[in-house]
Amino acid sequence: ILKSADDGLFNEPENNEVDFNGYVKDWNKISEAYRVTKQYKCEKCGIDLDDFQGHFYCQVHHKNGDKLNNRTNNLICLCVACMIGVLSRLIQLTLHNGSTRLNAMILSRTIRFK
Repeated sequence: ILKSADDGLFNEPENNEVDFNGYVKDWNKISEAYRVTKQYKCEKCGIDLDDFQGHFYCQVHHKNGDKLNNRTNNLICLCVACMIGVLSRLIQLTLHNGSTRLNAMILSRTIRFK
């Protein structure tokens, strides 16, 4: 289910069925397969999350933000703390650049206000 950067079988975005959040329908399988190959270890800080409860805190992020590009060179395995750091930098960058459309998208999907 994982595709490498040079894999010619990669589906172009228009051929992928996506869910409400923009992920391909097989995203859960792709994400799980990638986390298994990385042994549930954060690629940024190195924390080992390879235990039953730790799996919940291990996430897969699209490096370039394109949720349809699920090639292994566009994925990174992150712990929740590192994922929050990545997302907060994206929000800061977005606010700095003044892109209200992207800002609204990021805020609506990653931050829940009470």
